[in-house]
Amino acid sequence: MSFNQYLLKSRCLNSISDEYDTVVKYIYSSITAAHTNKQPLVIGIGGLGGLGKSHLAMTLGSMYGKSLVVSTDGFIMERKARLKNALICSDVPDELTIKKLTSWLEAIRIKDRIVFPQYNHKTGLIYEKKIDNEFDVFIVDGAQILLPELRELLTYKIVITATNTVVKKLRKQRDIKYRGYTCQEFESLWPEYNKTYELYYRKYEPLAELCVNVQKNNKWKINDRTFDSSSIYQ
Repeated sequence: MSFNQYLLKSRCLNSISDEYDTVVKYIYSSITAAHTNKQPLVIGIGGLGGLGKSHLAMTLGSMYGKSLVVSTDGFIMERKARLKNALICSDVPDELTIKKLTSWLEAIRIKDRIVFPQYNHKTGLIYEKKIDNEFDVFIVDGAQILLPELRELLTYKIVITATNTVVKKLRKQRDIKYRGYTCQEFESLWPEYNKTYELYYRKYEPLAELCVNVQKNNKWKINDRTFDSSSIYQ
């Protein structure tokens, strides 16, 4: 079982609906049409937490042959270090995180062996494993990929957006059900999450090639095209 198959099996939030399948096929087709050279394809997926960045990353990863899906959570400070530095929200783009992400994105193009980092949300620790670099496609998900420091190291950028009401509802579901937060813990952290994104990332959303807007009633809008239960993928 590949890394992507393991992650998709262990972390997939829900089964893929026909509508979601249509959306993913459209995204996949858009990326494939834009990528015409033989260099590694490096896809970045940004946006607020809870909107399905990791789910989309893993679904796209399963559609490519030799691909690796990595979350920017694997490059942040560990929880103890963040608390020591008074960083409540892990999405704050501290200098060390950006430096580690930049180095990793540069290394995947030239090195035979690379680090595969994973953040454990229960322990707050990061675990790293050296793996052979046999991948043609790399998919990195996390708010930080929208930053200008990383823009030139990514082949294709996607941002997932929604109204604050939709974001809060989906993130709350994820954090409580899959990450072990209590309702009270989530409510205390939510203002900081939202403020951090608005301060550091919102202004860079228009620079992504694709903007996926998650709407109510199982609808998605990609740039100017709306997908729902009546959409038929051509």
